Amino acid sequence: MKHRYYLALGSNLGDRSDHLQQARTQLGQFGDIIKASSIIETKPFGAADQLFLNQVLVYQTDLEPVALLDAIKQIETELGRTFAARWGNREIDIDIILWDGEKIDTVTPHGYRLIIPHPGLPQRQFFIKLLDEIK
Repeated sequence: MKHRYYLALGSNLGDRSDHLQQARTQLGQFGDIIKASSIIETKPFGAADQLFLNQVLVYQTDLEPVALLDAIKQIETELGRTFAARWGNREIDIDIILWDGEKIDTVTPHGYRLIIPHPGLPQRQFFIKLLDEIK
């Protein structure tokens, strides 16, 4: 069964545009990007000190949410992300912000907490702006 997700991509280290492109390419291994928002530059949230490039995707895949999160963590690691500091600087960040209109709050077998809709959605106006652009 195909699931529709809204994913947020962000990068604030190195070649930010290239990191977003590589993430989109890697996501293609597991599903299809149906639509992509524009890319905007945003101020950091939390501890990061560099401006982010952000984009939101409509993404379709057979993967269930936990399996998609595992695939995302694999992609982030392959693209150089380290998980040293929450809200810190990062080469790539991929968040699941919405899923088929459903809700989930669970801890994955790898110990990641998965909450959909993304709990930061109300505080990150750029998520809402980019979502509105592609809905």
